Amino acid sequence: MGNITSIADYQKSFAAMLAGAEANADELAGTEEVRGGLTAAALDVQVALNRQNSLKGQAQQATRDLEDALDRGKQMYSRLRSGVYMHFGQQAEKLAEFGLHPRRPPAKVKPVLPEIAKPFQPGPNPVETAVSETDGTTQEVKAA
Repeated sequence: MGNITSIADYQKSFAAMLAGAEANADELAGTEEVRGGLTAAALDVQVALNRQNSLKGQAQQATRDLEDALDRGKQMYSRLRSGVYMHFGQQAEKLAEFGLHPRRPPAKVKPVLPEIAKPFQPGPNPVETAVSETDGTTQEVKAA
């Protein structure tokens, strides 16, 4: 079959093979079942292509219908949202029931006061002393 890569090329090859087989049916005795199988497969390919093209058209139409419905929905949503704002106002808490955010006054921020330095309070004072061994380590001694 050579370098056939497209479905159309396969269809042409199938048709040419079937035409040649039909023209030479006397010489190809015993191949009737195989020829019948190729004829059925070629027909199934055409049916599947037709169905695929039909569904592709349906999918494209469904996409257009979806886009149209979304555009209408966006317009109606915008109009209804404006009506809700006009009816209840922009600060009404009732807006939350419509999935809208009411405008609220900004939260009052407490002023940050600088910290006043705390008076010094002495705490425990650990004293480091050498350990009786001469290894140079130190230990913490607690004052009584």
